[in-house]
Amino acid sequence: MDAPKVSLTRYAASPGSLLTAVEACGGAAVLEAVDPSDRVVIKPNLVGADDPYPVAPYGVYTTSRLVEDMVILLRDAGAGRICVAEGSVRFTPDDPGTPKMFDRLGYDRLTERYGVELIDLNDGPFATRELDGHSLAFARPALEADLLINMPVLKTHNQTKLSAGLKNLKGCLDVRSRKRCHGRGLRSGVPLDSLLARLVDELPRGLSVVDGIYALERGPFALGRAHRFDALVASTDPLAADLVAAGLLGLDPASVTHLAMAAERPERTPALVDLELVGEELASLARPLAWDFDWQTDPAAAGPPQWRSLGITGLSMPKYDASLCTGCSVIYNPLVLMLTKAAAGRDMGRLQVLTGKRMRPAPGFDRSLLVGDCIIARNSGDPAAGTAIEVPGCPPPLADLVEALKRLGLDPDLDVVLAYRHRLAERYAFDPAFDPDLFYLRPERCPAWLRADE
Repeated sequence: MDAPKVSLTRYAASPGSLLTAVEACGGAAVLEAVDPSDRVVIKPNLVGADDPYPVAPYGVYTTSRLVEDMVILLRDAGAGRICVAEGSVRFTPDDPGTPKMFDRLGYDRLTERYGVELIDLNDGPFATRELDGHSLAFARPALEADLLINMPVLKTHNQTKLSAGLKNLKGCLDVRSRKRCHGRGLRSGVPLDSLLARLVDELPRGLSVVDGIYALERGPFALGRAHRFDALVASTDPLAADLVAAGLLGLDPASVTHLAMAAERPERTPALVDLELVGEELASLARPLAWDFDWQTDPAAAGPPQWRSLGITGLSMPKYDASLCTGCSVIYNPLVLMLTKAAAGRDMGRLQVLTGKRMRPAPGFDRSLLVGDCIIARNSGDPAAGTAIEVPGCPPPLADLVEALKRLGLDPDLDVVLAYRHRLAERYAFDPAFDPDLFYLRPERCPAWLRADE
């Protein structure tokens, strides 16, 4: 087997830099083989937005300008049916999800200029496939594409170390299947990494372009810190592209479990030396980024390290694990922020907070806060949980979380969450390396807090 070819290109201009990356990895032949009647599907990463909290787009969403560049290359190659498809998270029952993201970033300009079809993968239709004994429903527009172009963002990830091409394909599943990837309804452990390693086998092969114009540290969402990398990784081999993406972030690809699992195939290996890397030297663009958050692990006082300096005692919140799926991960930080402010200087009287799907109550606690349907199902009625305050939902509404904290004798304040998120988003406004025009295809839709001159 020939060594998979991967190109590493320094982003300098649109659309020339992408063209260089695609040609260098052999992808130009893939584009030129497209028949005008073929359906080409571009799958970016537009994870979603949990309004009213601001999200700076850098490293969180695929750079919109790069998506447009790919559309231009496809049009130049003669493609006649180009689709951009995504399954953005719906954070509340009335959240439109994907259409909101398309509108916010100005993707309608792609339709207006190039005739691109915008598809919400959340709407299906779906087709079920069996992966290692697990039934997962794939959106048929992705499953049945004649050519699938995967355009993830370069991120470290606080559960899987890396979020790149293989993980981006989870957005091709229906919501129930995404939760199943985190272990919902399963008794045999959490299959997240093993399923991430297998999703690519069910979907059409094509081209993988990892958008590293910006890279996100401690992703995958708004809490992460973005860095300007100006790197593009391209390959017709999706695993090979992800191996180089891991190397760019200072990660040993063999330490990224889903990559190591994907490389367990005959004649595959997670070693970067077994790839044909063309273009830039990896060392010239690589920069190690952290993937995990610091956490106190003492079972009697688990939680963020600052709890100790703030004088918070009698409270334990074991660190999130891989069973925490996207919905509950979004309310996790508001919960931590409200607890941090409301419990500062207090003894919480042996209270533990349990999340995800696997946690069990530790001995020595009188009360338990059970957040979400899954953890309630696992621990409800267990005497070891003591007096349980249950916050049902998948995920629970923030308003219900506030009420639960009040029942614990706290005075939670959601305003602290809004202020914190504004601080995170506004930190990029005065740095010229962060250009909102790369994301908002209609500049008038760019929020004022992203521009220093507003």
